[in-house]
Amino acid sequence: MNKVWKAISVCLAALLLMASCAQQEPPESTTAENTTIVSEVSSATETKVTTTEEPKAEATVLNVVANGATSFKVVRSDDASDEVSVASILLRRAINDATGANVGIISDLSKRDSDGSMEILVGVTNRAISQEFKASLEDYSFGIKVTEKGIVIAASHEDFIPLAVDYFLEHYMENSDLVQVSQGNYAISSAASVICHGKLADMDNIRLDTEYATISELVAHVPKNGNFKIMQGGCVTEDYAYFAIINTTDYDTKDSGCYIYKYSTDNWKLVKRSGVLMLAHANDITYDPNTNRLFVAHCYVDSTKISIIDADTLKLVGTIHTDAGVYALDYHAESNTFIGGQGKSGTIFFKYNPQGNRLLTYSRISPTSTQMITQGICRDDQYAYHVMFSNSSVEPYNTIIIYDLEGKKLAHNVRLSISGQEPENISLVNGTFYIGCNSSSSSQLDVYKSVLYEFDFDACTPCP
Repeated sequence: MNKVWKAISVCLAALLLMASCAQQEPPESTTAENTTIVSEVSSATETKVTTTEEPKAEATVLNVVANGATSFKVVRSDDASDEVSVASILLRRAINDATGANVGIISDLSKRDSDGSMEILVGVTNRAISQEFKASLEDYSFGIKVTEKGIVIAASHEDFIPLAVDYFLEHYMENSDLVQVSQGNYAISSAASVICHGKLADMDNIRLDTEYATISELVAHVPKNGNFKIMQGGCVTEDYAYFAIINTTDYDTKDSGCYIYKYSTDNWKLVKRSGVLMLAHANDITYDPNTNRLFVAHCYVDSTKISIIDADTLKLVGTIHTDAGVYALDYHAESNTFIGGQGKSGTIFFKYNPQGNRLLTYSRISPTSTQMITQGICRDDQYAYHVMFSNSSVEPYNTIIIYDLEGKKLAHNVRLSISGQEPENISLVNGTFYIGCNSSSSSQLDVYKSVLYEFDFDACTPCP
């Protein structure tokens, strides 16, 4: 007996018991007055039971695929983000792979067929039911609703849609009381409808057994200027942001020219732009508040070289070297140490030796297996955060890989809700990530802020 029939049976039994109790003979009373009162109460109780208590409606079963045939299509908005589009493809692929059927995929500009075709709506579409379901959700939540007319996957914020699809793939693609799946068949009960609530992540306790998602918001633009049009390194502090834009004419050479732009984080207006600096690939920037200096990693073109820039004048004031080449770099003021990213070779801890003008390796973290491209790095007291660019269909989302510094192990791999762009650098300021990106715009590059939210899939509740 499945959960739905158990629930209905318990409900019916409770009703029969209440009705039985209501029909018992009233106790003997010594006066006619008491007999009348008890009789009236008994009558009122019987009326309440029969008029307000109704059996719960039986759950409906939606046959998405039956005997290898389906009329279902996955529907997404015509202007859906890359994240939503990829999530829609992954959902369709999972159902097709499990059943051997051919669930189609269309944009919401396509009208619903008159032949009775059914739809799986992913994210906000022009279909009224997806808009109504989204409007019913509380902030920072997502939901899955199964009706006799189709399936709706919605979220209070579109950035949570991939996580909602993750939930569907994790919970509704194997046989259970709510789902029956086999070659040629897929059925799901309306009792599978759920709502999952998120909250701001506890940045002191990032762990693998929790699901995470980001909400990203565009906060600033950095101009492209002639051939200076590719963003590389960057860092953001409480007061200022610094971004390196390199020249594509002598791209990836030791003599590659670079501008550094300095912005106020109060209003994201330009404070200063440097002259042309020879910083090679300028793949990452970090800031030392004790000396008011920027450290710029030259990257694989000259991977052991770090240029030092005065944060006020934006002029070169010195050079140091590392004893292991790095792509990314971040300074940690509390420990007076640096951490470096070395692509697929790992994360390296450095101590600064000012006498020898070198960063000396003293520890490492082995990298997680990935096909993504390592970009910038930042850290706090407990974790290191690598921003990764996806150029692979196997790993279709940009990502923040989080390492536990004390345990020297992976803490989590968080999907980054910035699509269609290459994230180049990452900073963490008061619990908010700032990420500089290359964009396809002909005139500007983009800076986003991203906030991390956590979800407990085990705490999701049935959809009302």
